[in-house]
Amino acid sequence: MLIINFLNVEKLIFEDSDLQGMLPSFMFSYFEQWKLGKRVPMLKQTGRQAMLDILEVLGEATEVLEEYFGETVIVESLNYHAVWNLTIPLDDEKRCCEQLCQLEGCPNFTTWMDDKHLYVSLWQ
Repeated sequence: MLIINFLNVEKLIFEDSDLQGMLPSFMFSYFEQWKLGKRVPMLKQTGRQAMLDILEVLGEATEVLEEYFGETVIVESLNYHAVWNLTIPLDDEKRCCEQLCQLEGCPNFTTWMDDKHLYVSLWQ
């Protein structure tokens, strides 16, 4: 099993031009941003951001990755968003409870509701 994460995505994906040709065309912009970050010192952060962003969309291409590497591939993306907004429907009590239980460990949040939904905003 191969796990692709922020520590190895550069070596496994960005430095392998053969694999890049097999991935969907919308990912091309991430490779260009990464190259800019490597060539221009002022844009180093742009290259790192491309590495984070491609991890978010690589999950859509796991079949291509598994075929290329010849083993099961898991893509671990980082949750680097500062704020999350959730809308939880109140019509199904069990589903509502399940979604609220998944929020365990999030100390910063606010909630509000209307007749049909519970709205939750979380931040780091």
